[in-house]
Amino acid sequence: MDMKERLERTLIAIAGRYAKPLVPAGWKQPGDYPRPLPELAQTLASYNVLVVVGDLPVPYTGEPALHIKLWVDTYERLYRTLAKALFPSLAECSSYYADQEWPPIIILHGAATPLIETLAGYVAPFVVMRQGNARVSDVELRGLMDLVLEELEATDLPREQYVRLREDAAGIVRDLLASNIRQMPLTPARRPVFGVMPTTEAPPEPPETLPEETAEAPPTQASEPDVPIFFERKPRQKKSRPPLPDDPGQKPDEQ
Repeated sequence: MDMKERLERTLIAIAGRYAKPLVPAGWKQPGDYPRPLPELAQTLASYNVLVVVGDLPVPYTGEPALHIKLWVDTYERLYRTLAKALFPSLAECSSYYADQEWPPIIILHGAATPLIETLAGYVAPFVVMRQGNARVSDVELRGLMDLVLEELEATDLPREQYVRLREDAAGIVRDLLASNIRQMPLTPARRPVFGVMPTTEAPPEPPETLPEETAEAPPTQASEPDVPIFFERKPRQKKSRPPLPDDPGQKPDEQ
């Protein structure tokens, strides 16, 4: 199964567990979903599910387990930091494998719907565009978090509390940017964020850009500069899986 087929099957399975209205009647196999997959991933955020996909860059010979775990833990830390300040009764979140394949597709499930939507529409696209860039300034990160906090209607917080929350969250985003995991594009940006442009038409499906073994990678679009493709062209050797649980909502035949 290629990456696009796997992603469609996995997103439909996630929708079946968390957002049944999103599963089209009569869906039977990859290729049946009538809309762009990034749109489905974005809509899942409205059902409290953030879906992210990441891999280690090529070549990389280190043990991936701790890097995947650290990357996922950082997303959880960002969620909890913001939720404790803005949605204190909804601060818990959990992360799971969406399936058993590599590279990992991760589900982050949290009870604060606006926060999950904001992570999907602002933070995740920003990380995809700016990861690995040591020149990302504190001003840029603060600007991102100003947009996030505006979206979460947090601008009326006392000034000292607002600044502290913004600085804490911006520092966590910097940790995401510094991660050894390279996050793949999936959810589209909701508003322009320092070069991350929202899609005004049907958003492109990032997995379609994955090269086949005999095909050359297509040129990067002008609106998405410097977005590398980090999936290997050939299957990797089997790796030990990071210490994350599988989604407890999975049925046995989905594992």
